[in-house]
Amino acid sequence: MTAGVRGGDPGTGLTAPAGGPAAHDVLSVQGALPAGLDGCFLLSGAHPVTAARSCGGAVAGPHVFSGIRLGGGEAWWLRAELPVRRDDPLGPVPALAPSLWFADRRPSGGEGPGPAAFARPVREAGGTHWHTIATYPGLDQAEHLVAAPDGAIVRAEPFSLPGAPLMQAVGLTRRYVVVLDLPVVHSRAAELIGARLPYVWKPGRPARIGLLPRDAQGAEPRWTQIEPCYVPHVVNAYDDGDQVVLDGVSRARAFSSPEEPDRPHLRRWVLDAATGSVTTRRLVDGLETAVLDERASGRAGRFVFGTANSADGPRIVVHDLATGLSGEHALRPGLRVGRPVFAPDPHCAQEGAGWLVVPVQDAARRCGELRVFDALAVGGPPRAVVRLPVAAPAGWRTAWCAASVPETVTG
Repeated sequence: MTAGVRGGDPGTGLTAPAGGPAAHDVLSVQGALPAGLDGCFLLSGAHPVTAARSCGGAVAGPHVFSGIRLGGGEAWWLRAELPVRRDDPLGPVPALAPSLWFADRRPSGGEGPGPAAFARPVREAGGTHWHTIATYPGLDQAEHLVAAPDGAIVRAEPFSLPGAPLMQAVGLTRRYVVVLDLPVVHSRAAELIGARLPYVWKPGRPARIGLLPRDAQGAEPRWTQIEPCYVPHVVNAYDDGDQVVLDGVSRARAFSSPEEPDRPHLRRWVLDAATGSVTTRRLVDGLETAVLDERASGRAGRFVFGTANSADGPRIVVHDLATGLSGEHALRPGLRVGRPVFAPDPHCAQEGAGWLVVPVQDAARRCGELRVFDALAVGGPPRAVVRLPVAAPAGWRTAWCAASVPETVTG
């Protein structure tokens, strides 16, 4: 994501200290931050009042978010924003929008808006607006929402969708919103007994991918049935002639337990918009999260950056889709890694030119860090490590807000 700079602080909605960072806000940096790395690493988590109802990567609103400003070779905290309000469900940074809003029961005893679930918004390639899909338990329809850069919803188009599936991710191409209707549905019974997350995996429910015309009014998706799976992250989607290509992290099912091991992987679906057929293949085994150089979104990108876990500890991975080769950086057991962000080099438009910023949590020592790598050289040591005095959550809701708009990527 990109934004302008106001008073030295990228436009994130966070409050920058007047006159620059105070001494207690400045963070220790081991090594040297790259000179071109100028922006803000953002992360969000559930507000304490909803933390008990956030799980499985689904963050319930209201949520709070904070940031770590990187620039001029230094790093410092930015103050946490106040919780996002229900009447502004995506918040000021759409990339960090909550997955869920539960029913709003007013102090007067009346009821406000009902429950809703939102796929993680995705920004238009080369544009400024964001797209997401909202589903509503109890209603057999969903909405395609378009939001302005500040998160304000500027367009809502309803379409039929029974079962209120929990949709954590959505794809976006020049022509279509790629809708994932997978066997994770709202359960009224689970809600009534106070389940932490009132959604269940429903064996036997068909899984399908829908191509919803992006700019048409009153359109319905064209559905293609696929093998049942769960997709917590979409990495990229693009048009290729009459075909639509979708890359995402796939699991055999949602809410797997230790007794039911589920090794995730990066999968590609190629859908034919004319015939409704689909082909699929595995791209990379083991990836828990994955991102790309955002400048390559909406077209056939080459590099994927992600994280993987094993008994030997977590790994940070870069995979070359053109050659099939991977590089990785291994971390010791006991550490947790969150979703990395790709920070493009503003002086080089080549795909992959930039840095990978990775949150790492050491819960045992109650501390954390940001590790900064040359994006195409994660097999080596990090360029810099920013020390965090608290165990910041190594979660999935992360984003990079650049201090300047990067150039369009080239081949």
